[in-house]
Amino acid sequence: MDVPTRDDIGLTSEEVPLRNAMNEILRDGYISDCEFVVGRWNRTIEKAGRPERMYLPHRRFNREQGIYAGTHYDVEGKPLSAEAWAAKRDGWLPSDDDLTFVKGLMKPCLGHGQIAAWIAPPKKGINGNPFEWDYVRFDKSSARGAAGATPSLTGE
Repeated sequence: MDVPTRDDIGLTSEEVPLRNAMNEILRDGYISDCEFVVGRWNRTIEKAGRPERMYLPHRRFNREQGIYAGTHYDVEGKPLSAEAWAAKRDGWLPSDDDLTFVKGLMKPCLGHGQIAAWIAPPKKGINGNPFEWDYVRFDKSSARGAAGATPSLTGE
């Protein structure tokens, strides 16, 4: 299989045994799955009459491992100098304030019938049951004790 490689001249490709190309094959599948989902989101956005569209960055963008590590590319996969990357990076990647904001959203909701504030509750539960229904119960008589109770599906 041909996989991308980098040499002194630039990017090229090299024929490698299939076993050695597995990372690239898996990455291709992952990217295809992501492109499918982004396409669905874009159709939803279009139906809502909005002009915005979502897109995935190129596989070379912001890589810290593999053959693209230590080099700089824009979201379309075009090579950039270190200076150009530094000038544009903050427009592409989340800031420290962005990361702090998202981390602030990530509050665990462990109580019965609770759901994180940033997630919409389901319209209906599993098998037509209400959202608040006890989907999992903890067997407190378990040999592991109450703290290590064994979860089981309700009705079993």
